[in-house]
Amino acid sequence: MEAIKKKLAILKEEKEAAVEKAEEAERQKKDAQARAEAAEQDVQNLTRKLKLLETDLEQSEDKAQDSDKKLRVAEAQVEELQREKKKQLENQIGILESELSHNIATMIVCYSLKDSPL
Repeated sequence: MEAIKKKLAILKEEKEAAVEKAEEAERQKKDAQARAEAAEQDVQNLTRKLKLLETDLEQSEDKAQDSDKKLRVAEAQVEELQREKKKQLENQIGILESELSHNIATMIVCYSLKDSPL
């Protein structure tokens, strides 16, 4: 009878140890599930952020292309304006040179008439 009581006590202790082990395993399982859910949530958040960043990148690239096109157009306009201004200045210089030549010629005639005996 004593042997049976000892055996029952041993079995009871083994059962309690097994229950504790099972409870610990259950806690670990729940912790692992919680970490997995948190990781999945992180993945979803990062995926959303990535999509937003990709959209922002596309918009930025589009804006950069638009800005580049506008810049090229503006540069072409500046070059055209510079060419036109250069032509205007060259024409004005030509007119001034002609006037200067005419004025010099007039002055020469005037001085030669002044110095010549009539």
